[in-house]
Amino acid sequence: MIGRFVISNAGRDRGRIHIILACDGEYFLIVDGRTRKVDKPKKKKQKHTVMLEFRSAEIETLTQSGVLTNKKAHAAVKEVASVMRLQL
Repeated sequence: MIGRFVISNAGRDRGRIHIILACDGEYFLIVDGRTRKVDKPKKKKQKHTVMLEFRSAEIETLTQSGVLTNKKAHAAVKEVASVMRLQL
């Protein structure tokens, strides 16, 4: 699941796209590269997110190796949002 895209469906960030940085039991650590940076991810319950079908091999590789940057995360989130026609 690390490196997959999710949409938050609860809380202040409802409707925003994030990338799963890590899994911790029933929680995800999520980032978007803009409001939630890689060095300070948001801890979010899995039940408050919806997994997207979109995948990026590059993002999954960068996330798993621990070298994902805020710039790359934000660019990937922006690309998925444009494909889904959502506004950030």
